Amino acid sequence: MMIAEGSDWMWWYGDDHASQNAAEFDQLFRGHVKNVYRILGESYPAELDIPIKRVDVRAHFRNPVHTITP
Repeated sequence: MMIAEGSDWMWWYGDDHASQNAAEFDQLFRGHVKNVYRILGESYPAELDIPIKRVDVRAHFRNPVHTITP
């Protein structure tokens, strides 16, 4: 639980902090909270499967084509 509490996770949920990675931060945060339930041997609430931040449908993703050389 300290991982979820001890970071800027909540910062990403505010409307005044936009990021292309908001959905990823949301998934990581909810995953940390789910892990608390798993460690305790309990089932986590189904609400933790529902994203708070969603991927923008206008976002386009492309897999890397090669590595870079500095």
